[in-house]
Amino acid sequence: MDRMVIDPNKMNELRCCLEILNAIETIEYHNMNWLPTWAARNPGELNREKRDLLERALNIVGTSASQAYT
Repeated sequence: MDRMVIDPNKMNELRCCLEILNAIETIEYHNMNWLPTWAARNPGELNREKRDLLERALNIVGTSASQAYT
């Protein structure tokens, strides 16, 4: 399998997306009250924000559909 080469700027963005998403999930799991008010009051908006982070990360690494071998 070929190694993926990621531009350093894209790697920083990927790292940021994953760290933020991980932090959100950790806080949400442990105590919904720790989330910002907008997130606790509007789970739909929180979900959109999390999906946006995932999309940004997937745009950098590609999806399994874009790989020769999945």
